[in-house]
Amino acid sequence: MNSLISRTGLFKNNIFTSINSYRFMGRYDKKHGNKDKAQKGRVPLRHGGSIIGSTLIEGEFGLRLKSQGLRLEDKHFKTIDKLILRYKRLNSIDTIYRMKTNIPVYHKGNHIRMGKGKGNFSHWMVRVPTGRVLLEIKNAHAITAEKYLTHINHILPGNWEIIEKGKYLPRISTTEVLTKQIPGQKAPAGLPESFKLKPEEIDIKKIVNNKTWRKYECRKLAETSFYSIFQTRR
Repeated sequence: MNSLISRTGLFKNNIFTSINSYRFMGRYDKKHGNKDKAQKGRVPLRHGGSIIGSTLIEGEFGLRLKSQGLRLEDKHFKTIDKLILRYKRLNSIDTIYRMKTNIPVYHKGNHIRMGKGKGNFSHWMVRVPTGRVLLEIKNAHAITAEKYLTHINHILPGNWEIIEKGKYLPRISTTEVLTKQIPGQKAPAGLPESFKLKPEEIDIKKIVNNKTWRKYECRKLAETSFYSIFQTRR
């Protein structure tokens, strides 16, 4: 048992994770819960400049969706897993999944009348919005990483781009990337220094004189004063 734990790395941050809750590479179902039937749903469309999930966290290179949002099935991940094992043996490349299938899909055959339910379980899938990083790699040379990620790009549907740590910008749509940090937004690690705002570039007077900001501060002050009066009366 101890050898199994040491090989699979079930100790993480000094917290023991049971084998039942640990998700191995070849597992495509949800970590917890049942296969609940639901409507098809839509791929999220980001609006408002969100950069969540569009940057690297641990790896040096990554594969990010450049085209419109799409759905990936478990058969795509099975093909990628074969490539991962091949490049792991040849070049010792470490691959980190950022997304994995978690939504069950049910299928009902043709020529079936209404009222017979949604059908039987077919496969697993995941919704990938535009600008989302699918996987990251580390311990790889730039040429080998480009060859490896290009191979995966040919397998997957849609148009994907290869990003390198320190040489990319967060993507907010199919045609635009965020070239400058938004005031009040936390800059992720691994981005170029030109992306981050300098202290002199932040206009504090403009933020304070903003009506929305002033309303928020007044409402917050009113709630605090009401709470203090209520406490003193009690």
